[in-house]
Amino acid sequence: MVLAALAALAALYALNLTHFLLFHFTVELFSIAVAFSVFGLTWAARDRLEDGGLLLIGVSYLFVGGVDLLHTLSYKGTGLFPGYGADLPTQLWLIARGLETVSLLLGLRYLERRIPYRSAALVYGVVTIGLVLTAVPLRVFPTAYVTGEGLTPFKIVTEYTLSAALIVAGFGLYRKRANLDAVMFRWLLAAIATTALAEVLFTFYIDVYGISNALGHILKIISFYAVYQAIVERGIRRPDKLFYRQLSGREQKLAAALAEQDTLMREIQHRTKNDMTLIQSFLSLQAGETEDPHAKNILEEAGNRVSVLARIYENIYQTQEVESVHLGPLVQRTISDLQASTAQPSVRFDLSLADVSVPTKVSVAIALIINELVTNALKYAFEDTDDPCIQIRATGAAGHGGVERAGDSVEVVVEDNGAGLPQAVVDGESGGYGTRLVQALAWQHNGTVSFENHKGAVVRVRLSIGDERRR
Repeated sequence: MVLAALAALAALYALNLTHFLLFHFTVELFSIAVAFSVFGLTWAARDRLEDGGLLLIGVSYLFVGGVDLLHTLSYKGTGLFPGYGADLPTQLWLIARGLETVSLLLGLRYLERRIPYRSAALVYGVVTIGLVLTAVPLRVFPTAYVTGEGLTPFKIVTEYTLSAALIVAGFGLYRKRANLDAVMFRWLLAAIATTALAEVLFTFYIDVYGISNALGHILKIISFYAVYQAIVERGIRRPDKLFYRQLSGREQKLAAALAEQDTLMREIQHRTKNDMTLIQSFLSLQAGETEDPHAKNILEEAGNRVSVLARIYENIYQTQEVESVHLGPLVQRTISDLQASTAQPSVRFDLSLADVSVPTKVSVAIALIINELVTNALKYAFEDTDDPCIQIRATGAAGHGGVERAGDSVEVVVEDNGAGLPQAVVDGESGGYGTRLVQALAWQHNGTVSFENHKGAVVRVRLSIGDERRR
């Protein structure tokens, strides 16, 4: 295939030596056909081509090809633009190459980004029409070629400026090579390199039929073909490698963002735990200095509640999970701390804790509820009980182990074999601060609380966790 392409280019150059106008028409019409094909296939795939850079380049080639068509039709010998001479095709050439260069630069800038392609097409249309009108019929576009003298300084400076811009684009493409399919990268680099070299060649000729002009047109064919291969063949017809590369890049960015978020959340939880511990220490110190038994009791209870919160946040930042908490270890530690802080070591605890994992917000409520219920039982339930026992059960919605498969709620039951609850509490007619706190925490999570007496006090709390998981 490579040999066939080289033979075709050699034949074109030989045609240039014998019949330049036919050579020029052949080269330009081929380039125009490729440009229109790039646009047509890109536009047809615009809804599934996520890379804004490739989409922008593909859209731009409609206008590049359109100006090239005017450039071809304005050549001496066609008779379509009488009175304009050789300057007009040179001016139109500069306009087309300027559009092409700017498009490659913008395309590299917007690689792997979304663009409003309809707005881009509209802007290209307005700019292209405006530039063409300055050359024909307004004739205000700077002179680019003078018959008998050759290229003007404006034309030469413009060509070198475009070449320099393309070199910059090439370096920019090289820096982004890790984000591109290897084959697409090589084709885009070839397109930029051949276009830049062609611009340099177009600064050398004096006669529009000269050899540098012919070689520049041949390089233009190669450049357009390279763009076709990069955008159409690799980006549209065979996008699998591009798609998987983009997917891999997005996964890496997502993993980095999640890791950063996880680190930040752990730091927040750690600082919150330290703040809670500090508050609990203040309350404990104040309770130690208070002589009033009632005030002392209130401060100690407040300290216990703050201590529960501190344990929750400590459990969070020490584990691998930030958004959920395993209830078993949290309840066990809460009970251990309560036993250590009370003067009733004889009370036996019977724990039946399924492997329940709940959202962090729900775990805070459950820990506070257990703290209130157990503290209340330790203080009031066992004055006349020989073998005091507190049972705590935590299960999924239907009594299964593991909330993950049990549904959208969790049930915690705290019961004891003590004196039982006052009848007014069972009937829902009255209750102390702890009772109201338990009810409020349950209601915050669309839960329910029931108070019963059955060989002692039985409190059932069911909390919804479905809403928290969806937040």
